[in-house]
Amino acid sequence: MGFDKWASIWLIKRHVSPGASIRWLKQQYADSNSGVLFDTENALYKRTGKASTFSTLITGFNVK
Repeated sequence: MGFDKWASIWLIKRHVSPGASIRWLKQQYADSNSGVLFDTENALYKRTGKASTFSTLITGFNVK
């Protein structure tokens, strides 16, 4: 697992939702019923262009 994913997990647990439960799902099982997806193909919060998943989470959740 890459640095971006670990940093994203830290950000979620520390600043977005401390009580969040992080689950790893195979791509075919990941959908909107699975919770808030990140760093997957169909996720709102993912790597795009030069932006990391971490930075899309910061922007999306307005983390200061």
